[in-house]
Amino acid sequence: MAVRIRDAGPSDLDALVGLNDQIQQQHAQQYPDQFVFPTVPADVRRFFETLIGQDDQRVLAADTGGPAIGYLWYEIRRKSASPFKPPGMRFHIHHVCVAQAARRTGVGAALFAQVEAQAAAAGAPEIVLDTWVQNDAGQAFFKSKGFAPRRIEFSKRLP
Repeated sequence: MAVRIRDAGPSDLDALVGLNDQIQQQHAQQYPDQFVFPTVPADVRRFFETLIGQDDQRVLAADTGGPAIGYLWYEIRRKSASPFKPPGMRFHIHHVCVAQAARRTGVGAALFAQVEAQAAAAGAPEIVLDTWVQNDAGQAFFKSKGFAPRRIEFSKRLP
């Protein structure tokens, strides 16, 4: 299966909404107090519409000649120097989703290869992402692409 990675456009909005629904449902099952499901498709569509065409945020779409079967949303984060840290830039991956039927076929790898190439071309020294602790499959995939844990977030539920 030949996978094509490209910038998402308006014609991808329905596919992006459907793909996001898959991952949103998984997140809501694992963390019902953190995620809404079902979502309002029109709201999700508007959300993705605002991302398409931005300079500092991009949505990549993966297809095999038809509708998108995967997407990756990233943000280019630039920070000024502070008394504690030097200035810098990095690519931050917010979402990655591959249709259930297309998983383990190279779609995710192709999306990650594209964002890595774009980050390198922009001179970004790193790509970061975060994931939920229960996302074992995602963590294994991220590690297979060279990502390593660097920071841990703790939380405490209050009565």
